[in-house]
Amino acid sequence: MTTARDMLCSPLGVLIAAMIAFGGWIVYDAYQTPDSSETADLSPHRELAVWPPRLPPDQLLMSLHVGMPRIIAQRQLAQLPPAPVTNAAISASTPIADAAYLVTLHRPIPHLMPVDLLHPFQPGDYCLTVEYANDRPGAPIARITLTPTRHSEGSHD
Repeated sequence: MTTARDMLCSPLGVLIAAMIAFGGWIVYDAYQTPDSSETADLSPHRELAVWPPRLPPDQLLMSLHVGMPRIIAQRQLAQLPPAPVTNAAISASTPIADAAYLVTLHRPIPHLMPVDLLHPFQPGDYCLTVEYANDRPGAPIARITLTPTRHSEGSHD
């Protein structure tokens, strides 16, 4: 008759004993109730932090400027609705990449919209085009244009 002492002397017996102990530990851990320090406060009154914070397009575009490195600009523009249209071209022997976004503006962006007394700002949809100069380190913004879409242009007349 084989005793427990004989089983622990063989490698197979040691492996079986280890597997039983490991299985027992897993079952024990599964039925433990976590301490209050280990659980997150998921009450409905707790605000969840969202990073980066979602900003309206009006505020996002206020900090966008010519010369800003592409990586920083794209991090900000990633908050805009997806599906930018990207193109690449060569302008004056400089490789240029541009991205176009559809944004809804409720107030003018002074540094992107020149004052036009004949056609004052109208809230609505605009096409934001950002051109990056790919021949310089960091591919900074070379030009930013903000033009009303056809729907918004009709409201100017």
